[in-house]
Amino acid sequence: MKKSLLELIRSLPDNRRGAGQRHQLEFGVLIIIMSMMSGYISLRAMGDFAERNKDALIIALKPKKPRIPSFSTLRRLLLQINFSELKDIFYQWSLQYVDPTGEEHYSIDGKSIRSTVTDGKNEKQNFISMVSVFSQKRKQVLTQQKYQNKKNSEIGVVQGLLEELDLQGITLTMDALHCQKKQ
Repeated sequence: MKKSLLELIRSLPDNRRGAGQRHQLEFGVLIIIMSMMSGYISLRAMGDFAERNKDALIIALKPKKPRIPSFSTLRRLLLQINFSELKDIFYQWSLQYVDPTGEEHYSIDGKSIRSTVTDGKNEKQNFISMVSVFSQKRKQVLTQQKYQNKKNSEIGVVQGLLEELDLQGITLTMDALHCQKKQ
């Protein structure tokens, strides 16, 4: 039986102090996800998304208290969420809708902010980068993994994702960076 994203998000541990919990964790996380999927990427934009869609969000998500979190509340939620746990929940949810078969094509690519800073190749620079596995047929991200360039490389992250996903008999597209010979 398929589980909704809301049901899976409810399993995320809530590390907030009890006194500071005006909004349910899953309510805030869903607003963040929906705003990002709608193109509202910055924190202020997420707050705007929540405010513009306040009535619809309250009706659809039925929070305990009929109010919407502010952008600063959404920011605090983002800072406290364990990305790996949220990624695993998202992957578990997306696998219900994406069946990796030989008929599908998947793209794997990494992105970093390296080009937005000066002297990006300096060993003292440390960037957060993201590798995503994208289903071209369904237009969905299957899974993703973040890494720091000082601790890992895109090659190692992609190899780890391929092992984790255990994809067999499918077509993958990747950067030429991944055309490496094992020695």
